[in-house]
Amino acid sequence: MAMGGRRGTVRAALIALAALGLVAGCWGYGFWRARTGARAPAPPIPVAGAPIDAPVPAGWPEEFPATPQAEIPPGGAPRAAHHGAAPVLGADPLAGRTFEGPGPHEIGFDILAAYVYAMPGYDQKPEELPDQIPASIRALSGKKITAVGYILPGILDNGLAVQFLLLRNPRGCCYGVTPMTNEWISVTVPEGSEGIYPDYRPVKVTGILEVGETVEDGWVTGIYRMRDGVVEVLEAE
Repeated sequence: MAMGGRRGTVRAALIALAALGLVAGCWGYGFWRARTGARAPAPPIPVAGAPIDAPVPAGWPEEFPATPQAEIPPGGAPRAAHHGAAPVLGADPLAGRTFEGPGPHEIGFDILAAYVYAMPGYDQKPEELPDQIPASIRALSGKKITAVGYILPGILDNGLAVQFLLLRNPRGCCYGVTPMTNEWISVTVPEGSEGIYPDYRPVKVTGILEVGETVEDGWVTGIYRMRDGVVEVLEAE
């Protein structure tokens, strides 16, 4: 019995030693292959989404414009860089058209922003500003017009906007293309009205348009204002 038990112990030890050797051999072989073998090329990364230079998707109520980036350097002449079929300096978007009668006349941003307004620099005086607004656009001042756009609230009364910017693009200044100066209208609702709840739906606003630079603390802060703006909420298509 003692001899049989000793043989069993030796046999178990030999089996364990052989298993350890096998594991060590496999590990060594794998290490050698990892060091000497060529690594397989990484699989290509799939491309998701549209290319960065893809055409701008259609928006509502009109196609999103190719917005020109423009400025007037201090003491210099206007300069502008354009993208695609952007407006050009000196363009007259109305080409002699006039709007007679009490209105309202449908004057959208396709007209109001169809020319380049190069933003003046700091410390501008209204009487020293270069005349960049076409005469046909200035002639709209005092007219009752209707324009379609999106609300960016300014002054709220109980959660309702009584003064807001009507933007050409939805939330253009925060989550999209920064609007140019002629791509928004500062709107004030009629006195005594309860205002409008600001959301992401397009709106149609009817009121009296005023055209001309607003200068605050030396900066031009806008060129379009609308008083007594009555708002109609539209449903996006």
